[in-house]
Amino acid sequence: MKKAWFLLVMLLLTFSCNDDGINPDDVIIFGGITERDEFGVVKSIDSTDWQLMDEWNDKEEALFDEAFEYNCNNAAFDYSVITYPNPCQDMVTLRISKPGDARFSFCIVDEDYNVLFSRDTMNTNSIFLNLENFSLPGDTVRVYYKFFKQDCELKGHGDVAINL
Repeated sequence: MKKAWFLLVMLLLTFSCNDDGINPDDVIIFGGITERDEFGVVKSIDSTDWQLMDEWNDKEEALFDEAFEYNCNNAAFDYSVITYPNPCQDMVTLRISKPGDARFSFCIVDEDYNVLFSRDTMNTNSIFLNLENFSLPGDTVRVYYKFFKQDCELKGHGDVAINL
């Protein structure tokens, strides 16, 4: 009988200590941002942001209709994404660099993966986004993005803090 109680208590402790039962694939846990001033100059770096070869969970993959296998043969040097200023008041610039024949798609999501804004194909090198319409003061949003060129796909994410 004592063994049964002991096992029951251990099971309850195991389940109750599981970060409040939150699956990390169900919500985004924001850990920091790459800070940039109004000219795009880096002030501090979050090493997980604005990279080109992210590993994504199923919810992240489902944000985009199109997917290819990574087969870029060191082409990542021709691509980049930055946002500035970060943190921002309400407006942020999303600037990309890519070869002319590559496509760029992105979406902005909240911590629950709700899509706040998306663009399937961006033909310009920069876009100004007003985050005021879908954010609250102190919010952080995540930008997921993909570059496509023939059978090459590069993908990443970056976080933007909003201080309305």
